Amino acid sequence: MTTSKTVIILARYFVKATSTVICTVRNGENKEYRVGIHKSGNTTCTCKHSESAGNHAHCYHVKHVQVAEIARREAEETARCNRELAFASY
Repeated sequence: MTTSKTVIILARYFVKATSTVICTVRNGENKEYRVGIHKSGNTTCTCKHSESAGNHAHCYHVKHVQVAEIARREAEETARCNRELAFASY
């Protein structure tokens, strides 16, 4: 049986200079970590599983933030399309 792990995104920061998304997350054990999603495709996390991974962290914290970022981009794109449709109908 697979158990689902809880991750809550507490804060999201966007570094314009590098196009990096950095999130502060809290897991089900109440421990906080920093997750970085970089424009180059590299990922980082401050958890112990990612310390030896360098720029290619593959822990569940990173996966959760990646899924949240994809959903955020899709919602942004949908909102942009809806605005354009509303503008075009005038």
